[in-house]
Amino acid sequence: MQVAKILNNNQVICLDDNGKECIAVGKGLGFGVSVGDNIVTDKIEKCFSIIDEETQTKFRRLVTEIPLEHISLADEIISYVKCSLGKSVSDNIYVSLTDHLSFAIERCKKGHILSNPLLWETKRFYYHEYKLGMIALDMVFHKTGIRLPEDEAAFIALHIVNAEAGGTFDETVKVTHLIQDVLNIIKYHFNIIFDDQGLDYNRFLTHLRFFMQRLKENKTYASKDSAFYQVLRSEYPNEYHCAEKIKSYIFNGYQHEMTEEETMYLVVHINRLIKSDS
Repeated sequence: MQVAKILNNNQVICLDDNGKECIAVGKGLGFGVSVGDNIVTDKIEKCFSIIDEETQTKFRRLVTEIPLEHISLADEIISYVKCSLGKSVSDNIYVSLTDHLSFAIERCKKGHILSNPLLWETKRFYYHEYKLGMIALDMVFHKTGIRLPEDEAAFIALHIVNAEAGGTFDETVKVTHLIQDVLNIIKYHFNIIFDDQGLDYNRFLTHLRFFMQRLKENKTYASKDSAFYQVLRSEYPNEYHCAEKIKSYIFNGYQHEMTEEETMYLVVHINRLIKSDS
């Protein structure tokens, strides 16, 4: 690989044999080399090929500001997450999670612990991502000897969810609040306690997450079966009334008018949910 730009003694931008740009990191990798030189591949500890130009620009800046050990550790965690999820995620996780992880480690060294107000919600709504966050804490401890608190597992989980959805961290937090609010509407309408390990409960969470993804992308279900909608409205009046409350909440909070089709799906999911908890 050929050196295209030297970022510092430990990081350089290289061109591979196909002319593709990547960010290579390694101790002393940029020391004593010039643009155009062939890099000694044995010195490369990690190589990042990030397609999105904006993300690559952010990552270039980030790698010059944090310790090499944190970059390598974050990459190991991200690789494990990708393998565990079995699907691709947004390249932005290389920026968001690496930055957060490095900051969390440095903060913990100073005894500054940041609580996560969404810890409980994250454990309930994104259980798989939360478990990955807990594994990430073990990886941090193994590499650094620093035991980050459980709150950080939830922060990491939200970064993973964000990368899965391809949105921003703030959007992920917003979705988490929405899910909790919708569940509260149902909970108090029917005066029930949810079985958060139940299949119907988790199906409903999945439905809400996909609904919010469509809302973010300004996509809706077109109303195709008005007759069936009226049947559901007649057969499940209480569920329909609850769905109308949620519809009003969505409109007031997100300026989105739910279609008959979306309301119909919501009624069906609410019916399943309260049946499984009755």
